[in-house]
Amino acid sequence: MPILVAIFVALLVAGGVLLVASVVSTRRDRRTSPLAALRAGLTGQDHPDAEVGEAAAAEPVDLSLADFLRATVEEGDPYLHVDDLTATLHDARAKAAGVLRR
Repeated sequence: MPILVAIFVALLVAGGVLLVASVVSTRRDRRTSPLAALRAGLTGQDHPDAEVGEAAAAEPVDLSLADFLRATVEEGDPYLHVDDLTATLHDARAKAAGVLRR
């Protein structure tokens, strides 16, 4: 029973938040409905940063994962070194074996 009350209260709070958001967005721009404002916000069309708005309006690029990885490969020192990883795994194995022996 307490779970049902908590769910009911959560639904009431969510409804109140949606109502307040609807009123605030309607006051801000009386020409659009709350759903249109939500759609514009999700697509980035009303974002104040021009670069974000342009990026949202750009056409998607059809690129395979292999081509993307080839284009973004970085030469240089890797983040993980095999020797360090091997040493860490060896230490972990020794600790686990020590715990199991007890």
